[in-house]
Amino acid sequence: MKFSPRPVFILGGIVLAALCAAGFFFVFGQNKFRHLEAFPAELYLETPDALLGNRYVLDVWIESQLAWREDTGRLIEVRTAAGNRRLPVFVPRLLQQNLYVGQRYLLDVRVRDGGLIHVHNLDKY
Repeated sequence: MKFSPRPVFILGGIVLAALCAAGFFFVFGQNKFRHLEAFPAELYLETPDALLGNRYVLDVWIESQLAWREDTGRLIEVRTAAGNRRLPVFVPRLLQQNLYVGQRYLLDVRVRDGGLIHVHNLDKY
């Protein structure tokens, strides 16, 4: 006597595998910066030196490009998605990303000497 799996079990296995794959994507695939704390814009505006060397995720809309130098990078003005605070952010030349005014980005940032917010990585939202 041969055992043949019932179609219900086969279908159930396929559905279970699909749900596991979707759950894995939801947990691990959406935001590569999820392990970082949100950038504390209010604290930065009050005392930027308190954040020196720290790494954060910054959810922003690009407002304008303030300056650009081919050998260095660009200085842009961003508006935070939460709180609508405007901040200057430096994007180094090495990232070589096209940035567009009015678009939303997630930025992996560190606060450097002088209070400059320096982008280490970014994702278009």
